[in-house]
Amino acid sequence: IPEQAFSFCPVLRKGSRGDSVRICQAVLAYKLEDLTLEVDGIYGERTAEAVAKWQELHSLEVDSVIGKFTYLSLFTQT
Repeated sequence: IPEQAFSFCPVLRKGSRGDSVRICQAVLAYKLEDLTLEVDGIYGERTAEAVAKWQELHSLEVDSVIGKFTYLSLFTQT
């Protein structure tokens, strides 16, 4: 999947809300095997921690922000 495919996705960070957050939370919970991550569509502290963990595991800039490179990694890597 080319990185341009994720350029339309909203940048998600602490305070973001909605279905995009909910989808990313579900993917993170599944891929990180984190049963404590609530899939509620609210980007709070636990979501930020999960994103940072994912970014670290996949050699991305650890900023807890879901931008195009984190989207690309989340939806193409295991």
